[in-house]
Amino acid sequence: MENSTEDIEVKAKRLLYNCTANAHNYNERTNDLIENIKKYYNYFSLKPKDSFSINPEELLQIYGCIRSICKKMKNILCIRHGRAAHNVLNDKIGEKAYFLKESFDAPLVEEGILQAKELGKNSKQLMNIDVVFVSPLTRTLQTAENIFEKNKKVRIVALDKIKEFPQGMQICNKRRNRIELKEKFKKVDFSLLDSDSDQMWREDRYEKIEELKERIDEFTKYVINENANNIAIVSHNNFLKELLFQNCGDETYNLDHCNPYELDLF
Repeated sequence: MENSTEDIEVKAKRLLYNCTANAHNYNERTNDLIENIKKYYNYFSLKPKDSFSINPEELLQIYGCIRSICKKMKNILCIRHGRAAHNVLNDKIGEKAYFLKESFDAPLVEEGILQAKELGKNSKQLMNIDVVFVSPLTRTLQTAENIFEKNKKVRIVALDKIKEFPQGMQICNKRRNRIELKEKFKKVDFSLLDSDSDQMWREDRYEKIEELKERIDEFTKYVINENANNIAIVSHNNFLKELLFQNCGDETYNLDHCNPYELDLF
């Protein structure tokens, strides 16, 4: 018989209370486990106990149990936006396309709109999504609205932290101001954007990989503490490659447009 969410949470809390976040007497491998266990303390809003005598193997077993429990509680799907105007132009002239004025906040092309609608129509994985976190660029906003156009209950929340990498110089990755976006995308909540105009994008330099990793770390903590269990993230190729696989620098492949990838935060 399947455990209810409440039963799973009680079980996870019991496990948490019986492990330690105190790293004083453990080797480096165990310290990594403890850092992961701290995520679960944050997840359940618990304060870690200071002193338990648990050896590394016992700690590993506890971590494995907690990990499997939390995976049952969070269903997170990542989706790259549909095919957009700058993608089409890139196929013709290469990366120069990303710097052209006409590529500013590039929208979806008709193919990309159809990709999003088709995913929303046919994907059983997305039927129970409670909240969508979306990059505030036009192509991702269009993708989210078209995927979830028939889901009247889903919350769609725009976050600057999940914009494409790199932020800077490539004009296709610069967003419009909040007022303009609110007028155009009525279903989306823009209240959590960092600023009214795009302060993240820089004309004079590229974003560094360390800055991307900092964004991802902040976003991951946000998702872990989100009350909803069924979550979709609509973002971009490089951002999602780093979030999912920690390899956005690998140019030998790209994520498919409008294809769900499961994110394992635990």
